[in-house]
Amino acid sequence: MQHSVIHVEKKLSSQIKKRPYKNQKAKNPRISTENLTTLSANYMEKGVEYFNSGNHQKAIENLSKHIELHPKDILAYITRGAAYNDSGDHTKAIENFNKAIELNPNSGHAYFEKGN
Repeated sequence: MQHSVIHVEKKLSSQIKKRPYKNQKAKNPRISTENLTTLSANYMEKGVEYFNSGNHQKAIENLSKHIELHPKDILAYITRGAAYNDSGDHTKAIENFNKAIELNPNSGHAYFEKGN
């Protein structure tokens, strides 16, 4: 059964506008904070695109890169968990949903996806 990440694209666009990650330190000093934000947003957007097209492995790869840059991004963990679940790796799916819940115990979205 296919998992669906509820309103991911709508939440993604509002998340990017709300959280510019300006306080994030670049791992490579040649990359500016603005470029880091764009790079991270691209990983998230690509991850969502791959998820929606059914390419779960590519979704996981891109979402993992985004999470490396923003380890507190709940939506990224939820989406990556859904991709793991759809690809049959239920253990990693639960780990991702649990991480999202750990970061925000009030996330109904994370509980919903974990229950599916």
